Amino acid sequence: MLQSTISRKNIARLHKLKLSANQRVAELAAITLAVALVKPHKKRRLKVLAKEHRELFIKVSESGLIPIPPSKYEIEQVILDSWARRNNE
Repeated sequence: MLQSTISRKNIARLHKLKLSANQRVAELAAITLAVALVKPHKKRRLKVLAKEHRELFIKVSESGLIPIPPSKYEIEQVILDSWARRNNE
């Protein structure tokens, strides 16, 4: 996902990997292929996915293909959980 351009050669390889016996490889290849077909060039790739292809953006983020920083809520929740554990010990 961080590659500047997903080339035709890489797209052809993704078509093959999509048929892999390894379920995880096939899943990641299918997601990456979908991204390549929508936005093969990196410039504003994530922005375009987020705005125009929300479902695909969610698949990409949930798959771990791009690092998504934790939200403010998630950080606060970790702090609160940590504080609660310390007070219960």
